[in-house]
Amino acid sequence: MEQDYPLKWMERGRKRFSILVTLIKIRLKLCGVKIRKLNTFQRSKCKGPIIFVPTHIGKFDIEVAFACINEHALLLSGTEERMHGSPDGIFLETNRVNYVDRGHKGDRKNSVIKMERDLKHGFNLLWFIEGTWNLSANRLVYPLS
Repeated sequence: MEQDYPLKWMERGRKRFSILVTLIKIRLKLCGVKIRKLNTFQRSKCKGPIIFVPTHIGKFDIEVAFACINEHALLLSGTEERMHGSPDGIFLETNRVNYVDRGHKGDRKNSVIKMERDLKHGFNLLWFIEGTWNLSANRLVYPLS
């Protein structure tokens, strides 16, 4: 399995990240999205790769997460059919994204293997673990998937 791991492909995503996060920040500003950080991420306190686990609350969640952490991370996403070929999907695929079919047990198991491999190679992960937007005013976080 290790020989088919696209490490060079993943490294290209990491190298392009500074350009992509700049474009994200411009897009957010043009769309009128304001970000207020409640806590400041300090990379110096963390050694090795990090799993960033924000919650979904709306349309710009992925962009806001990348703008806030300001560090390359591989996204775990369950929406390939809606993202592939779209402008947002092109960004994600340039950055590098691992898609998973949450309804398929084998694919979920395979995504765990991919995440372990990515962490072993030093890549950060971005994972919205509840798997859907939280549109409820009564729940802070949906059940984790």
